[in-house]
Amino acid sequence: MSLRVAWIRRERDPFSLRVFVEALVPRLERLGIVMQPCREEEAPPAADVLWEPGAGWRLTAPAVRAAAGRMPVLVTIHGLRPFVRPGREDGPDADAVRAGLLRDWAELRERVWVVSPSHFGAEEAGQVYGVAAQRLRVVAHGVDGGLFRPSFRMSLLPIRQPRFFLHVAAWQPVKNTERVLAAYSRLAAKRPELLAVLPGYPVDRPVPPGVRLLGEGLPQERLAELYRQALALVAPSLRETFGLPLLEAMASGCPVITSAGSGCREAAGDAALLVDPEDTQDIADAMRRVMDEPRLRRNLARRGRARAALFTWERAAQGYAGLFRELAG
Repeated sequence: MSLRVAWIRRERDPFSLRVFVEALVPRLERLGIVMQPCREEEAPPAADVLWEPGAGWRLTAPAVRAAAGRMPVLVTIHGLRPFVRPGREDGPDADAVRAGLLRDWAELRERVWVVSPSHFGAEEAGQVYGVAAQRLRVVAHGVDGGLFRPSFRMSLLPIRQPRFFLHVAAWQPVKNTERVLAAYSRLAAKRPELLAVLPGYPVDRPVPPGVRLLGEGLPQERLAELYRQALALVAPSLRETFGLPLLEAMASGCPVITSAGSGCREAAGDAALLVDPEDTQDIADAMRRVMDEPRLRRNLARRGRARAALFTWERAAQGYAGLFRELAG
């Protein structure tokens, strides 16, 4: 008899979460698992396991409460946004949200299993929510190698210096955009353009000279094109649970500059130029090296492609399928 997994489907999830779900669900179905979508506000249908694919930063779905204790529940935590830099990135209801989450998890931590895309994220869930180590699992995200890949032309020709640095992020302090812009401004006057894809960037905020701002998100296909053309992706986030864009850039043959900590380092391994995200000069020096050293660019591109090849959605689906079978007994 086929394993049945009820999973919570939402229509208005963040884009990155939709990418995750849309990559995994069809692959799980191809592995013979019956995936049954359900609404978050209702008790789930009869199934062997309930999967909540997007948790950690929002209050517990009624479906999870209804299922916990009645069937095995697997919760994917992509990050604990309300607990990141508290007091510096808080919204108006931040204290109430944190208190509600801690109450929820005091009830749930011994009744659900948690999976994170990184060891950093799993350890964070254990520390913040008190989830025991035996209830924590790690399954890394994958990269769509059909979409994010070097162009055929790039594979035939020597790498020449492309036209721009690339920075892609939502306008949030944790993405460290202010330091990226400041670091870029420290480069020599004859510097490549910085293309900043920044949904939510304030319309009344000045843009430094040499920066071309795109204030809206881009389709995945267009983003893949930009990765293939860029001198480097500059993504020194103050904190990331995993850092999937780093691997997407690497798979596209784009050198990466990122943070020497959190999930960024875990995702990038030794295939990126690592910087102190709180040191503007360190970020600027890394950008200057990528700009001035063709051999370094070639080396980063080669190592990045090899690193990204380790992360596939097929492997992620196999990992989740194994967890579902483990929990179903």
